[in-house]
Amino acid sequence: MTDLTIPTVFASAGVLVAVSLIALLIARRERRCAAHEATDFDSSASLRPGVTALRGTAELAEGDDVAVRVEIDQVGEDRPPGKAGSTTHIWREVRRRVTAHAFILALEGGKRVRVLPDDRVMFVDKLDATRRESRKRRTRIAELSAGEQVHVRGVLDSAGEHAATPYRQAPELPTLRPPARGRMLISTDPMGERYLARARFHRRWALIFGLAVLAHTTLYSRFYDRLLFGRSGAALVTNLATYQTRDKSGPTTHYLLYATLPIEGPDANVTLQST
Repeated sequence: MTDLTIPTVFASAGVLVAVSLIALLIARRERRCAAHEATDFDSSASLRPGVTALRGTAELAEGDDVAVRVEIDQVGEDRPPGKAGSTTHIWREVRRRVTAHAFILALEGGKRVRVLPDDRVMFVDKLDATRRESRKRRTRIAELSAGEQVHVRGVLDSAGEHAATPYRQAPELPTLRPPARGRMLISTDPMGERYLARARFHRRWALIFGLAVLAHTTLYSRFYDRLLFGRSGAALVTNLATYQTRDKSGPTTHYLLYATLPIEGPDANVTLQST
């Protein structure tokens, strides 16, 4: 093993271990976020002011067709044929529009909460429809309609709201608002699912790099064995030699040193190389 190989072995092992540990830490953080976000409302308990996650059925105000609508304008692009010889068509987002209306969230047990999302709301839902404008332009649409089961995370006020909302007839309803810092989350998927998906992604990469560490250790097992369990000793130099190689940078001289170690076995004869 040359002088150049030794730091390369350590560097490659360090990178593999570091990436694997980073992926594990990220997966652990995402699981904690999922556990925190997945704390659904217990309908048997009282509604407490503050940051909370509620689950229920969306009820719309009179005259509204949806509570939240997200429209994503996309432009299609044809990529040149690759090695397989086929053209790839991709869609790139160029504009996003969000429309949000106040709605009622009917909780289990009969309790109801007024939800006041704004245009910054984070809406997690499947894209329900696609509106084609041309071959290379389309709009993907996601909507929260009446009767859909939905999870909402925001800041709960226990007092009634007399502001300009469609629900003046029920001022006693508690109100769920966007947080002062951050965005309200409305999701038709269970709370925390997006974090769990990211956790699974990073956990897979941690496993892949963990296996790479194992393969690396196996490949350089003799090196690590000598590093951990080897012993130092005086060697008897038996021969010296040089040779030259050429590349576009010019000639390179290589120096060889042959030595015999005072041990038995195949490792008794060693060759050291330097340039």
